[in-house]
Amino acid sequence: MAHTTANTNHARNAAGWGRNKMGYGRELMEDSAYERYAEAKAGIWTMKNGDEIEIKDMTDSHIKNCMRMVGKDTEWYEIFQRELDRRTNHARSYR
Repeated sequence: MAHTTANTNHARNAAGWGRNKMGYGRELMEDSAYERYAEAKAGIWTMKNGDEIEIKDMTDSHIKNCMRMVGKDTEWYEIFQRELDRRTNHARSYR
């Protein structure tokens, strides 16, 4: 039988290659991404020194700095924007 790429791929699949293409580093990365997602949903930001702070307790300038850091195309940006909007709407209701 001639050796072909299809035969090699078949042999690798039969030997278990490709069943779990996710390496340990990727698993850690995905766990970390999930952890950040869960923190975002809970409204908790981890500062660069490792301390955690609830977004509602952050100053406006802290939130704006974080928004610049994470970029516009992220879920965190939207969470920060909602908090700033909530504060603006809350302040208007007392005028």
